[in-house]
Amino acid sequence: MRTASQRVGQDEKQEILDLLENSAVSFTNAELDRSRLRKIRDNQVNFDLEIWRKIGALGWLDLLSTDENEINFIARAVKLIAYYMGTKGAPEPFMECGIGPLSLLNGSAKNLEFTDSLASCNTLAGHHISSSNEIEFYKKESVIDGEIIGLQIPAQADFVILGLLNSSESYILKIKLDDPDLTISETNLADGSNCLKIRFSKYKLKDEQIIASGKKAEANIQRSKNLNLIAHSAYLNGMSEELLKITIEYLKTRTQFGKKIGSFQALQHRAVDMYMQLRISGAVLEDALESLSEETDAFVIEKLLSRAKYRSNQTAKIITREAIQMHGGMGYTDECDVGLFVNKALVLTSRLGNCTEHSENFQKLEKLMPNNHEPDKCFSTSWKSKPEKGWSSLSDEEFRKISRSFLKSEYPESMRYPTKRFRWAEVKGWYVKQSKYGWVAPAWPEQYGGMGLTPSQQLIHIEELERHGVGRAPDMGIVMVGPLLIKHGTEAQRAQYLPDILSGKTIWCQGYSEPNAGSDLASLQTKAVKDGDEFVINGQKTWTTMAQDATHMFCLAKTSSNKKPQESISFFLINLNQPGVTVRPIKNIAGHEEFCEVFLDDVRVPFDSMIGGINKGWSIAKALLGFERIFLGSPRQSQYVLQRIEEIFTQNQAEISSSYQDRFTRLKLDVLDLESIYQKFADIVRKGEELGPDVSILKIWATETFAELTELLIDLAQSQGSKLGDVSFGNSKVDVLSQFYNARPATIYGGSNEIQRNIISKNVLSLPS
Repeated sequence: MRTASQRVGQDEKQEILDLLENSAVSFTNAELDRSRLRKIRDNQVNFDLEIWRKIGALGWLDLLSTDENEINFIARAVKLIAYYMGTKGAPEPFMECGIGPLSLLNGSAKNLEFTDSLASCNTLAGHHISSSNEIEFYKKESVIDGEIIGLQIPAQADFVILGLLNSSESYILKIKLDDPDLTISETNLADGSNCLKIRFSKYKLKDEQIIASGKKAEANIQRSKNLNLIAHSAYLNGMSEELLKITIEYLKTRTQFGKKIGSFQALQHRAVDMYMQLRISGAVLEDALESLSEETDAFVIEKLLSRAKYRSNQTAKIITREAIQMHGGMGYTDECDVGLFVNKALVLTSRLGNCTEHSENFQKLEKLMPNNHEPDKCFSTSWKSKPEKGWSSLSDEEFRKISRSFLKSEYPESMRYPTKRFRWAEVKGWYVKQSKYGWVAPAWPEQYGGMGLTPSQQLIHIEELERHGVGRAPDMGIVMVGPLLIKHGTEAQRAQYLPDILSGKTIWCQGYSEPNAGSDLASLQTKAVKDGDEFVINGQKTWTTMAQDATHMFCLAKTSSNKKPQESISFFLINLNQPGVTVRPIKNIAGHEEFCEVFLDDVRVPFDSMIGGINKGWSIAKALLGFERIFLGSPRQSQYVLQRIEEIFTQNQAEISSSYQDRFTRLKLDVLDLESIYQKFADIVRKGEELGPDVSILKIWATETFAELTELLIDLAQSQGSKLGDVSFGNSKVDVLSQFYNARPATIYGGSNEIQRNIISKNVLSLPS
């Protein structure tokens, strides 16, 4: 057994985790076939004792004996085992009789033999964490009194390890379940397992039954709660992923009306929504795992674990519901394996807090948790010069102070919280100032004039931009053209274009969509014909944002008529200040001229303005769409509206009903979870790797969450929800309609959300067309 003194380095820890994952995959595939689940259920034996002892022989539970300083390592081990057991719907009590009791017994020198017997699965002990509302401890008499209802441990258990959170002092107790002084009854649960009700009537404790008390007991109880939340979330995620696979396979094989039902767009889009929930749930759980260390504030850990269980619950509820629906009548029969997962989900989503309970807990923690980023306590002048080892050498907290200070010092007060998109003349001064101080290209590598921020620093800067109400400048050059040239351009092209983008000398717009080629971009009709060392371009682009202010446009055009559409497109950089270019602004429903039509009539561009080679534009455009989708999937817009709503709540607390509070909390959880999945994709970009088609998740989740937030904002305004201009909320004023209008096209541009779902359906889930 690995002991507390046998600490291992980071590389060895990862090696152990890799070996553990291989062990979990091999064992669960070989021993935990789903075909055994009905037999276990029908025989009312809760689980397979032989399998449980094999798990003990594997040594998985020995890892839980590692010192509390290794909590992050243990949590990752727990997550791996629980996840793979979840994929099989395994009933063996890994959480109930493994993680729970062993965590509560952590460091108990006088119970080493008992702990070893539990870890080897030769002794069976359940666990329960109880409050003084359930069990009262009378220290003087060494007596406990009360009742535990819903104790979810198998009837075969020999002991229960109680973590007692008393108002004055915490205790960990070992109770033998065959004690005649206990009154025990059983209740059956949906998945065929059972739970116990135990009555303690002035139950007298012996000294050896009190395992720990005080700070040690409190620490072990918290450890057990944290690890169990990780395990339950991971198990639910594994179960949800397996059920999604089963459902996807059914969609690919089931035929109705002469077609595979997976070709029906309605079912494809619903399958994509299941997949999105699963990916986001995994990202939130990973954030929770990363938070588990002695250095992290307990409030932060509890919030992240609540978020992880909330999202895993939500994912399991959605996937089980949709799996039944997509399987039709068969999905409601016991012959179909879907029901096994449904019933297991009913048990696990109600254990350790359901969605409502974790939403309420999150709400409570939001009120209790101190604000560590108050402006008056977070100021630095260090933004004026780059650190010797670069911005990325700073801690996140140091960088937050610097980012906040830069914006507070340099961003014009009159430009905060704009109600519409800025024109270039309005925002040029701010753009140039960012360029002067080296802050205009946060995500670009330093060698090309960027800040070289880490993914977490990029998110911090976005948060601070939104917190300060910074309006978006025309930034296609920064967020799209620059990253494209850095990745795919030649040295000559980078030298020609990047400096002018950084300085603001050139302003870029995007020339993709056409009157008959919006989401179906491959059907574009704009043509580029080679003429010596130039191309002559003719065509029309539309929905081109801020083209009236742009000096240049990146554009797709057909360069061949003899190939498939995707193989006949080239990518061009066009100077708009030349004959043959006509720009016509289009007024939107809010009355603003934000996008335009661009007409190209015999427009000439040099050969070296083409990126990636002739007829290679589609792959370049897809890469750029990846950059665009990660940008459109940024939490930025949602964070802004979230902040406005939080201000309204703060100043009008007494007037805000609980229904609005609940709705807001759910949406805040959606925004925080967006940040988690955004970080995962930002990591990919930061490593210089290609984004896959799954990046479309970001755009869908971000824009639909943004739209819901703006609708909540309008509802909060009540009778003034349709008022043009500012609406007063106490001391706050918010232009609610401007946000509503901004959210309407967000689900359309960059490829509509329906198209994004099609992309995931085809290229990730491989559903039939």
